[in-house]
Amino acid sequence: MRFHTFGLWVQYCTQAPTLSEGMSRARKTLQFHQNFADFSLEREGNYALWRYRPRVRFEKNIQHADHLVFPLLHSIQAFLGISWRPAWFELNYPRDAEAHVIEEALPAPVRFGQNAIGVALPLACLYQKGPGALRNPITFQDVQATETLPYLQDPLRTIMAMATLRLRDGKTDIDGIAHMVGVGVRTLQRYLGVDGMNYRDLLALVRSRRATELLRDTDMTITEIALSLGYSEHANFTRAFTRWTGRPPLSYRREVQQRTHASVIQA
Repeated sequence: MRFHTFGLWVQYCTQAPTLSEGMSRARKTLQFHQNFADFSLEREGNYALWRYRPRVRFEKNIQHADHLVFPLLHSIQAFLGISWRPAWFELNYPRDAEAHVIEEALPAPVRFGQNAIGVALPLACLYQKGPGALRNPITFQDVQATETLPYLQDPLRTIMAMATLRLRDGKTDIDGIAHMVGVGVRTLQRYLGVDGMNYRDLLALVRSRRATELLRDTDMTITEIALSLGYSEHANFTRAFTRWTGRPPLSYRREVQQRTHASVIQA
């Protein structure tokens, strides 16, 4: 399986500014796909180990490990190039008589009997810039809405997830949401009213979440963000964002950048 088959989740990770940030996004959003494993980034000398650590259920499953090591490699190659090769691989089962099959398939030495499925890379690779954001960047909220929508039972969360996905397409009308839910507009408004909300409140919440992510995680201009959120001009967006957060979008972005810079210096 190539990692591209994981859809929006992978696009969110690979549009990160650097490989390290892409890995951070993968750790943060793995919960939407499964709850029986963890990603970790660990240092060993001059190398970083990008590790996928299954829990008991798949601890000794050879096929599962062989199946997953390739998406791990491909996710790194999205930043470093398809011809990039790691220093070594790790597999979480002992070497056996059939080990030569996976060894011949992988482009670097394999260390068997480890406690995780992993890929080793020089530390400097972590700072490699990625292919860049999409024209319509994907946010954490987009991934969350896409991955959880099929399982939501609560009407408010369902409506919010749908509003999040429609906003990514520049759509904000209540009629479209009602159609997706399969109810009339009045019924939709009653659903929201149970939780003390109206559609304007919900749309403002969804817009504010997406706006903060775009300001924090992309280099989109204020005008570009405003248009992507359905505003006809940036002045209207600036007023709305100031009302939501207490400060204009440009000030918010500068504060986030300053905090990020400070945390990097401390690290």
